[in-house]
Amino acid sequence: MKLINLFEKDHYFHINFDDVGTAVWKLIDGKRDLYQIGLELKKQFGEELVQVENRVSIFCAMLQRNKFITYIE
Repeated sequence: MKLINLFEKDHYFHINFDDVGTAVWKLIDGKRDLYQIGLELKKQFGEELVQVENRVSIFCAMLQRNKFITYIE
């Protein structure tokens, strides 16, 4: 399943994410799934990022609970 951002580009709001959260948010485009986002994060952050799959999963679950994103088929 792919992830899609529920907000239009012209909506502005302020949320404080760390560097990883910001990178995940920018990668959510309706084309990538969690696995693909994790691979891209590994490219961006390298070995300093540990448990990337777990971090992405937990972060996206939080975004979904707060209705910032949804999953599409």
